[in-house]
Amino acid sequence: MNISHKHKTIWWAPERCGTKATAHIFKHFDFEFILNYPKSTVGNSYQSHQIILPPEKFNDYQVVSSIRNPYDRILGIYLKFVNVGVSSVYDKYNHDQTVFTFSNFIDELFKIKKIIPKLNNYIGPRQSVIENYISKYNFDTTIPKNYIRIENIVEDMGKIDFISGSPLWSSGYIKNYLTKNEYITTHPFKFNSVYTFKTAQKVYEYHKQFFLTLGYDPFSFTTEELTNEEKMRFLHEII
Repeated sequence: MNISHKHKTIWWAPERCGTKATAHIFKHFDFEFILNYPKSTVGNSYQSHQIILPPEKFNDYQVVSSIRNPYDRILGIYLKFVNVGVSSVYDKYNHDQTVFTFSNFIDELFKIKKIIPKLNNYIGPRQSVIENYISKYNFDTTIPKNYIRIENIVEDMGKIDFISGSPLWSSGYIKNYLTKNEYITTHPFKFNSVYTFKTAQKVYEYHKQFFLTLGYDPFSFTTEELTNEEKMRFLHEII
């Protein structure tokens, strides 16, 4: 769990949402990165990706959450899985190959939600991928006070009270660090160049709540101008 007692704030940091860069900033604001809560081990070198509801003794703490367009986040997870070495992805320079392998990845990934309910107490690699990466968090119980969108990370950082009023913000350090951070600014491909209609439908169907709650465009998976008929089919066709 990521927590600042000074600012009474809990930070949710799902993977592939610019959390490494955000952690660098938050370390200047007295955040502790506690691993395997409720144990008191503090990880100073990295942030916790655990999504934990505020415990009762912290019920007066606010929650902030890092987020990302679900289409882009799922692509980021895929690239993490096929990573070989520090920064090279085996098909990152071959767009057609990326589309093909990414489509296969999505097909296999979202078969899982239909398989798991039929299995009794099944715990295995497929389930852990869904639970540990895809279905990490929702806003049914706790609504964050602030969302930190990776697409608007500087703007959203500036909306957090304890950051916007700080010398670190007024000095321009935060803006400079985030706008030049390669983890945020550098991507092998834009996500709207690798989705097919079908793969986008599967991601949208699984993350519909996030598109509705967070205001992301369900048609942002493509640069093409969809007809009204195509949009209706995309939103309502049973996959």
